[in-house]
Amino acid sequence: MNSELGSPISGHSPSLKKAYFCLALVLLASGGSVLAFVNPPSRALETQNLRGLIREFQTHLGSYARVSVFIVKKNDRLASVRPSKKNSNAYFLEVDEGFLSTLAQEERRAMVAHELGHVWIFTHPPFLHSEPLANQKAALLVSQESLRKIYSRVWQLDGQSTPLPEFLRAKFGPAEPSVASTIPPPSGEPPATGLVFLGPDHN
Repeated sequence: MNSELGSPISGHSPSLKKAYFCLALVLLASGGSVLAFVNPPSRALETQNLRGLIREFQTHLGSYARVSVFIVKKNDRLASVRPSKKNSNAYFLEVDEGFLSTLAQEERRAMVAHELGHVWIFTHPPFLHSEPLANQKAALLVSQESLRKIYSRVWQLDGQSTPLPEFLRAKFGPAEPSVASTIPPPSGEPPATGLVFLGPDHN
């Protein structure tokens, strides 16, 4: 898991920004790459953006669980949230870096809203997870259309064999979870929940 990064270059002093610029020129002149100087602030800005969305949405939901953001190299679920082992009121939002880079801001908002829907379920009895219920909560924060857009993108990236209309019906159908998609109240380390699958990961 990637640790959270510090402030982007834009938040540094002018002298430090000048130093970065000079080092980049040296690398370019020697046939090197400036990728190492471009990616860290880009990821930091993305992290800052997601944190801002979490704060905005939690205010509307009346939910104040601590949600930390991690942009990771690979997340098989594309985006998922899981509880902390050590703090019953803390959660980790992990987003696949490549997936995030494909999203417009509207889709980023929908993704965060959906994952906060799962955080809401984690913190409200009977703690029964389902994609429709998470999306029901997400729809209090963003439009149904934006949620459908991001699920359409997930459907494309995941190579689903299920026809898109059927896939969407499964995600937005009855909010009551089936027996197969329920998990017990948090104890130990409940599984992560996320965008790709209908229910929480029991593996």
